[in-house]
Amino acid sequence: MPDFGEGEGIWNTHYLNSINKHASGKGKLLEIGFGNASFLKLAHEDGWEVHGSDLAETLARHASQELKLPNIRVGSLEELSYPADFFDVVTGFNFIEHVPNPRKTLEEIRRILRPGGVIALMCPNIAGLYHRLMPETLGDNDPLKITWVPPYHLSYFNKTNFRALLEDVGFAVIGDESHLMSSLWRQFEVSLGPKVTDEKLRQLSAKIQSSSSAKGDARVAEHQAEIKSLLVERMTWTMLSDLMELEAILGAEVGILFVGKKT
Repeated sequence: MPDFGEGEGIWNTHYLNSINKHASGKGKLLEIGFGNASFLKLAHEDGWEVHGSDLAETLARHASQELKLPNIRVGSLEELSYPADFFDVVTGFNFIEHVPNPRKTLEEIRRILRPGGVIALMCPNIAGLYHRLMPETLGDNDPLKITWVPPYHLSYFNKTNFRALLEDVGFAVIGDESHLMSSLWRQFEVSLGPKVTDEKLRQLSAKIQSSSSAKGDARVAEHQAEIKSLLVERMTWTMLSDLMELEAILGAEVGILFVGKKT
């Protein structure tokens, strides 16, 4: 399970605040594809009766045995066959773009939600600023190596077609809570942020100064690859920092967070 750093607390809190804002009260909450279960833990501590489903047994063991969360199950949503009208809230974050048939999955979510129940889904935004600019700006040199092509992502959403799909299945979109989704870029802070790369620069400078190679071409050739890697990392974090500021102003965040209600 990767370390997402301090950003994880920001976006988990935003997910929960968005749900609490639109839900009628705290009842049964299901997260599909809970991953490291950090959101489920937060919701549990907030007073929700949490349920979680995931395809990975290792993640389920972590959630139930280490985090002591109840109602953890392994399998796809369709396989688990929850009762109809059972949940007050169903959530999925970075989930719906991975399923083979989003419409079928949303229909199953609608079946297991009680009348008036709330759905909260976050998915990548293909109209986000990064994905508009990076193909033409960096192409294959994209330092983050972000790929949305199969087999990783099977469906591609902007706000228009995601809203249309939700409404067509039978959900009224009652909240666009995408405004803090630029915080998702902070997952790279643990590997590319200043605390990490400042230390790498210090170590590299010391290594170069202690080199036995003569200054000039020989020393450059010896360390060129390491220097290039470090500079790319530092420039990438500068780019992400700028994106976190600009995306919010433009309304072109990297992720879409919609809250809907079963109609």
